[in-house]
Amino acid sequence: MMFGSINSSGAIIDGIEKGEANDILLPNQSGRVQKVAVDIGGSLAKVVYLTSGPHSEGGRLHFTAFETDNVEKCATFIRSLLRTSETRGMEIHGADGVSDTDDAASDNAPVVVATGGGAHRFRDLLQRELGAEIRIEDEMESLTAGLNFLMREVADEVFTYSEDRPMQFVTTAAGDMFPYMLVNIGSGVSIIKVTGEGAYERISGTSLGGGTLWGLLHLLTGVQSFDAMLEMTKTGDNTKVDMMVGDIYGSNYDKIGLKATNIAATMAGVYRKSLGKQYSDADIARSLLYMVSNNIGQIAYLNAQLHGIRRIYFGGYFIRGHPLTMHTLSYAINFWSKGEMSALFLRHEGFLGATGAFFVDEQKQQRDAATVVSSSAASSPVSGSLLPEDLPREAAIRLASPASEGPAAAVSPDLPALRLPQRRHSSRKNRSADPASSSHSQTPQPSQLQPHLQGLPRPRNDDSGTRTRTRTRTRTGSESRRSKAYSFTENFSITETIADDSISSLGMLDRQPAKLLALPQLVNTAADPYQPDTVDLSKNPEQQEYWITAMERNTRGLLDLADNGALANVDEAMRRKMTSFVTLYSSHLCKLRERPLAYGPMSVRALLGLREQCLHEVGLEDIFAQVKSRETDAALIALPRMLEQTDRISNIAERLQVLVHNVLAGNMFDWGATDLRDGLADGSLDFEKARQKITWQPQFDNTSEFVEAVVGDNSSSSGGSESGSDTGRPRYRKAVVFVDNSGADVCLGVLPFARFLVSTIGSKVVLAPNSRPALNDVTERELNDIVSRAARADDVIARAVSGKQLVVCGTGSGGPCLDLRKLDERLVRHCRNADLVVIVGMGRAIHSNYRARFTCDSLKLAVFKNKMAADAAHASIYDGLSLYVPGGN
Repeated sequence: MMFGSINSSGAIIDGIEKGEANDILLPNQSGRVQKVAVDIGGSLAKVVYLTSGPHSEGGRLHFTAFETDNVEKCATFIRSLLRTSETRGMEIHGADGVSDTDDAASDNAPVVVATGGGAHRFRDLLQRELGAEIRIEDEMESLTAGLNFLMREVADEVFTYSEDRPMQFVTTAAGDMFPYMLVNIGSGVSIIKVTGEGAYERISGTSLGGGTLWGLLHLLTGVQSFDAMLEMTKTGDNTKVDMMVGDIYGSNYDKIGLKATNIAATMAGVYRKSLGKQYSDADIARSLLYMVSNNIGQIAYLNAQLHGIRRIYFGGYFIRGHPLTMHTLSYAINFWSKGEMSALFLRHEGFLGATGAFFVDEQKQQRDAATVVSSSAASSPVSGSLLPEDLPREAAIRLASPASEGPAAAVSPDLPALRLPQRRHSSRKNRSADPASSSHSQTPQPSQLQPHLQGLPRPRNDDSGTRTRTRTRTRTGSESRRSKAYSFTENFSITETIADDSISSLGMLDRQPAKLLALPQLVNTAADPYQPDTVDLSKNPEQQEYWITAMERNTRGLLDLADNGALANVDEAMRRKMTSFVTLYSSHLCKLRERPLAYGPMSVRALLGLREQCLHEVGLEDIFAQVKSRETDAALIALPRMLEQTDRISNIAERLQVLVHNVLAGNMFDWGATDLRDGLADGSLDFEKARQKITWQPQFDNTSEFVEAVVGDNSSSSGGSESGSDTGRPRYRKAVVFVDNSGADVCLGVLPFARFLVSTIGSKVVLAPNSRPALNDVTERELNDIVSRAARADDVIARAVSGKQLVVCGTGSGGPCLDLRKLDERLVRHCRNADLVVIVGMGRAIHSNYRARFTCDSLKLAVFKNKMAADAAHASIYDGLSLYVPGGN
């Protein structure tokens, strides 16, 4: 989604352990924005700022906070950001390397966007201290805009909480977001009803909020810090000062649903039990926390009932990820609603206002620019574009963090035995298609890993050398200014916590240079929600330990590969980076051992993604680049002979079966699979040996059903190598193939299979590789080169490419697993009329998408390359998975 000149699609969370909130990564934002937003409340001033730098793709949102009593310290911090920005990255470089200082000058003027009551109170101070333009945004508008942004753009942002079920993450479909109620708990409490984008109303509130708790506890205990006050509540026993239901009735009052442990009257136990007794500060703190939280929860529920709203979000810096606070609010909502409603919390709860102000200002600046452009266009005697056009996405293929599979290339130990679908007996003529932490001494310092955190350096060029700053154009007088789309991805390579006792760590949000959308054929409804991860590891301590240990072993294995020369040209600088990566990633694994939910739901996909983020953070963009190049060269030499062999198979059905099995043989060439790594490193594993290693079990292989669906009654026809357009032959109009590894995998497995679909069946084929590197996974740029080279060696491929029947388009991701809700919008456009989805590789078809369903036919192809994965599915290692599922089944 676009927020002014900022593209927020695919936002994700990252962070740094400073006792502050995690940063948000906006991976699809490529233009540099020199802007800081601050939400100044009665107690705290929350700051959000955007940087651009070499480790963060298009940009990175950061979060920090100061006590309002120290607002001068906050102003000093913002001033340092703006001054650093002026000295670093003031130039925006064009495609030719020449800076565009003239046309970018207005964009470089420092801007501070302020919201909250303190924005008015301290406006003069900010103006004086910062010497920057101060823009004031409405507090309620900013709060709701911030929550809308986080819900729509940031993965695993919303969760429920209780002591027995901590952090159950919630995903809400875009069409089901509204209405909702936001209970913003700051010094006081505001309750806002939101019925749509920009449609909100403050319907209630209370003066008993975070400031009440802070003030009372300070008066009663003398404690100064809010965090220290919350820390006291952990050891307190409120029953020593409160009057409980059991104190009155001696037991539960079942008739009206009250337990003996329910609070009957806050602090009433003091006069009932002993007026002269000295009470513990911790007991008092816990009692008052319950008093404030229960009161807020009850008022929130009553307002929700009054307005017919079922979703209640709690935000504000009062919560701070504090378990007891969230449990109390959850208990109140659950109690008063009789279990029909749940309290909803957010990772970035304290930064709704600052985040919203940041993007609301962007939207307003875009509207103002659109008005100017529109007026200019209307008055201009010359038609056409007045401003430069957006650069085509196809011209900007970028490399980012590598992602990988390790022993991780295995399915969860919980994976159920595969059940093949029942065969569908229907005509295919009417087929339809629809889309952590250990001590700081163990972790490389941020100054070593992430220099862009110190300021706002210049935007980074993409790999084609093409500038990716925001462009606009005008076609008519009424057309709005266009901005380059982007998305956000969550990045935990460096993490922060919103408070010392917060149950979760917050991440940064990196901007990616493309809008991320769902595959049109993906089944993802309220009744049948899509979950990319096969298993939530956070629910099983044994699984957690296995996978964390496996990641540690695999990480050390990367160092061994470098030391043994398997990774070419490993110099001293690269070894230092490798060591920094091992230290950084290992520290996160230690943290996840202690707090499995610290970064959201733990899954194999999440652990692999975190590994790639850490590789990227230390500057290891593509450690297998030369390995991939060497293996691709060898595979392309073998390709003509492979094509000749398969073309000689006259029976179409037999030929297709061989080609499908060859895809799995190629998938054995996976440097992320520890059990295969030695054979790949010493060259002892060749394609024929790989094919012979694979075993086929009926419970995992229904290739024959796929073959019959494709070739129908024409299996005995030779088909040759020309387009099979016989009117009686069942055929797919378009297939999208999500590919995996470089080298033999894509060259000798996927490419001949795609060639068959194009030439023999008459299908159009879209090959969908990673947009960014991940171990030896092939990237969009690499696959374009492979297809081009293959076309020079094979006329059939050449005709398919020239006729645009075989195209390559990146997925928008850079990991070994795949979230089909977050694909590059270019690929989604290619997939709109696809009637076959093929997913290749263990990361994409077993770790993730094992249970994914589609409205069209699908084929999942992988090999169990890890014994743990095989055992989980009641398979054997190297069993092949060839799962054909008719659409909608």
